[in-house]
Amino acid sequence: MCSTAGLQVCVDSGEREGLAQRWAAVHALGPPLLATFANSRRHAGRDTGLASARWRAVLDTEHARTFAGTACADPPAEWASRIMDTPLMLLRREDGPWDAPAGLTFADWVARRGEAGLLGPPTEADLAYHLTTMFTPVRPHGYLEVRYLDAQPVSRWLHPVALLNALLASPSTVDEVLAVCEPLLGAWERAADAGLEDQDIAAVAGKVADLGCAALPATGLPGNKIDEISEGVQRLVHAGRG
Repeated sequence: MCSTAGLQVCVDSGEREGLAQRWAAVHALGPPLLATFANSRRHAGRDTGLASARWRAVLDTEHARTFAGTACADPPAEWASRIMDTPLMLLRREDGPWDAPAGLTFADWVARRGEAGLLGPPTEADLAYHLTTMFTPVRPHGYLEVRYLDAQPVSRWLHPVALLNALLASPSTVDEVLAVCEPLLGAWERAADAGLEDQDIAAVAGKVADLGCAALPATGLPGNKIDEISEGVQRLVHAGRG
């Protein structure tokens, strides 16, 4: 993972009453947007054969830290439960190794269960550090940290940022996103491996691009920039890596 580069986009979590839909939508957009903007086929000078070797590298690390969230009625509660139930990656110590007891969760540490009984009680700083060891496609911080996009060429970095913003711009667009992306829910591995070469992914990615480009005026960008982004995105999904 340290030899890869991603484009991290942070979006507002929205109003409380719309949070569950927004959480679901930003995850549903993952596979089609990952495939559309996949840009890490080569690694260390060789062709990996993967559309996004970067995201495959993430997926191939510890599953508990990387699996994607799903639609749920109460995302904050689900996330809190996940954090408490995820095993510790490490225990910071002033002296000695930082190895954590195998399988020890943060909840175990709080309750002083098992080997945690030999440790001091966890602090807020310990919890904050534990949160940094989560490598999920979307990571909440009060806002939503979108982490599944590959880094882009300099001339194209704004395309995925603006498109994602447009796709989440209104509750009605969010509803459309969920309907369009439904066939690809959970298809993270397929998107990372095959990208737009997978015809089912390409079909959904094209619909997402059409929906997002139509919503670009809601971003407030100048007309010439909207045209540039629309043309670039459509070129990616409909005519290959132009």
